[in-house]
Amino acid sequence: ETYRVLFSNLPLYPSVRQLIYGVESNYLDVVYDDLYFVKEIEDNIEYPKTAHGTPDAIKMLYVDAGNAKLPIEGNGLHIPVPLASAPRDIQLGQPYNSTHEQNEIKEAYREYLDCVVTAALYDLASVSVDTPLSLYVEAKDLS
Repeated sequence: ETYRVLFSNLPLYPSVRQLIYGVESNYLDVVYDDLYFVKEIEDNIEYPKTAHGTPDAIKMLYVDAGNAKLPIEGNGLHIPVPLASAPRDIQLGQPYNSTHEQNEIKEAYREYLDCVVTAALYDLASVSVDTPLSLYVEAKDLS
C-alpha cells in the first residue's frame, strides 16, 4: 500500500478510508446530470447553476474558495478541552485559555480547504455541511 486516506469528523470517529479526487471547475458541465444529486448545501450561499438549474457545488469550490464558514467559527474557533485532560486548577465547564493549547489548535487548523463529499459518507462518517472535517493523508516513498 503506497498511500492511505482517512476521512472523518473532528472527533475522528468514525474514520473512513476514502479515495479523493481533484476535479476542474467545469466538471458538472461535462458529466451526466443524472449522476449528480444534491443532498445538502449551505443555505446562505448563492450557488452557480448547472445547465439544468441544479446548484453547482463543484464550480462554487473555485468561485468562492476558502470563504465558507462553519457555525462553530462565528466568533473564532473554540474547541472545548476534553474533560479527561482538564488541568487540576481548571473548573469543569470553564474555558481553558492556555497559550500552548491555543497554539496547538491554530497549528491543527492551518490547512483549510473546501470540499464536496459523497452522500454515502453522511451517515457512515457522521458528517453534514455544518460539520468540521478531518482529512488525513499518508503516503509512502517506495524508492
